[in-house]
Amino acid sequence: MRKLLIAGLGIAGSALLYLIKRSSISDIQVTACDVRFSPWSHVVCGELVPEVTCLKGKVPHNVYRSLLESQNIIMSNTKILKTFNRMMIQIGEVELGFSFKFYMIDKGLLIRTLIERSEDRCEMMLGYSVYRFERLKDRVRVYVRSRDGARAQIDADVVAACDSFPSVFYTSDIWRLLSNYEYRYLTCISCTAEMFETYTDPYIVIDPKICPGGYAWVFPKAGDLANVGIGFLTDNLAYARTCLEEFLRRFNLKALSRPLSKTLPVDGVIVSRDSRVLYLGDAGGFVVPTNGAGINPAVASAVLALDSDLDVRRFNSRVLSTFGSYFARLVEIRKMLDKYLSDPLLFEKLKRDVARNRIVLPFFRRILRDLMLGHVPPMCRIFISCIDSLVASFKFSSIREVK
Repeated sequence: MRKLLIAGLGIAGSALLYLIKRSSISDIQVTACDVRFSPWSHVVCGELVPEVTCLKGKVPHNVYRSLLESQNIIMSNTKILKTFNRMMIQIGEVELGFSFKFYMIDKGLLIRTLIERSEDRCEMMLGYSVYRFERLKDRVRVYVRSRDGARAQIDADVVAACDSFPSVFYTSDIWRLLSNYEYRYLTCISCTAEMFETYTDPYIVIDPKICPGGYAWVFPKAGDLANVGIGFLTDNLAYARTCLEEFLRRFNLKALSRPLSKTLPVDGVIVSRDSRVLYLGDAGGFVVPTNGAGINPAVASAVLALDSDLDVRRFNSRVLSTFGSYFARLVEIRKMLDKYLSDPLLFEKLKRDVARNRIVLPFFRRILRDLMLGHVPPMCRIFISCIDSLVASFKFSSIREVK
């Protein structure tokens, strides 16, 4: 009998538990732990998921198939609160509208439903957090403690690390790898807010003055309520809170809940080098690098884990063959655009020079639309190189005129 520990019952952990319950696997003894007594109560998310069929023919077939399977699991275990057929993106002061389908779901209900439909399949340790682990000869020993100080240890043949980013199960070699690679992440902070202006469609704001190297969002939820937040490149949580407060003031929004924060990996998948630990969800970098979408990929990671029979090497191989190169291409394109999203002066030049060029603007709109969907369009690298040349040429001519 194999012993599995699921560490973290967010989307990835609860989905894995649900899939094990529905599978024919009988030789697994499951223990699941989470730092919260109600794992579904901590939602740091816009709760927006795209209609996967929009990606058909645009992403590799194995990616499409994996995301479609994940979407089916999501939609059968939660409520669709709202359906949108358009998204608005504000770049500086310029607004662009894009037609594609999105769903506003109840993420808390999704996690709760997945757990409740599966809790009889495992031993639950809610209110317990992992603070240390050690690799023994034939198993992993995990040390946990409760909020009141009680301590326990769990021996497992396999650990599913679903404890967000960065994972407590990262080994020293993984930390060195991430450091050498300069792996990047967003600090995200979000809340429910009251809207005093009408936002009928999901609204994305891209402006380095508000969120350098990231984005902000207003996703209408019900009536005058919306999920609101920002995510950008910083490790200063106090600064992130200040930026959120400024964003709320600027867009006439009033926070109705305590802002919650998390770190969001955006530099591609992270595979374990420990033969007994799998990284799922945010811990495994299952976040679309160009739009921050993590719900569908998190469920996809659980599907891949079960399809691999919880074998780490097989799982890593499937992760890399399914999402590895796909995410790597998105990361490459995002990094090409990052300089504009992080530098206010360069951003202003991009906005001005693209807007005044009637040939470039339609291509720019299409590329932006595809990147927000999580798709790298053909000729994207060439087009961005052309934008670089365009911005540089205007910069040069403006300097020459001043002289």
